[in-house]
Amino acid sequence: MGWKANCILVTDRPDGQIGTDAVHDSRRAVRLARQLGLGRVRPVPQPHNCFMVYPRRLCIGAYEHAAVISFPVDSANLVQHPGSRNPLLSVGKYFDPRSPETARLLETFPGSRILCLMLHSAVNQFGYAVYEQGRLKRARIGDSDFGVFLDEGDVLPEEVFARSIIRDEFCGQTQEFLDDAYGEEFVFELSRRFFGSRLDEDSPDEKLTAEEFERVPWWSFWE
Repeated sequence: MGWKANCILVTDRPDGQIGTDAVHDSRRAVRLARQLGLGRVRPVPQPHNCFMVYPRRLCIGAYEHAAVISFPVDSANLVQHPGSRNPLLSVGKYFDPRSPETARLLETFPGSRILCLMLHSAVNQFGYAVYEQGRLKRARIGDSDFGVFLDEGDVLPEEVFARSIIRDEFCGQTQEFLDDAYGEEFVFELSRRFFGSRLDEDSPDEKLTAEEFERVPWWSFWE
């Protein structure tokens, strides 16, 4: 797995998609950063692409009836999960429906379809959480070291390889098809729900404009 992603996709459009031609609202993006409690941040001088894959900074795309929140993949955006000794990317906080971060998210986007996506190539980590109408419908996290250590809700249509096996007819052996080998497939197939194409195929993130944010240093209080 060579991909990295750490983002949240939101829509309450009738067709359930964000699309790739949505018009970005810079002012709303700034408001969303505050509503979601994303810390002391400020927008950089001009809007950029979303960068849902390989994000460099916090990016927020604010569109009519939709939004994309993409967090950077770095050591400052890691959280711990009780099921694994490997740290999760910060989007992992939103996999817990009881966390304060999730409460803010659901309050900010009531009634929306929400998809939290997580990929980290270092340990073949993958994760996805689906919220609909303010309720968690599906959550799954796994990696190459510990397998799947969070598995809640009903299996989704996109999880076509879930609990699959490989049969070697020549040797007469049956072998499990480990989740970390195809976890990124689940993540990218789920992204198709929101864009009509996968993040790793048609690069919808590069077609959308978003607000890019930088952290405000603590000493700026005295500037």
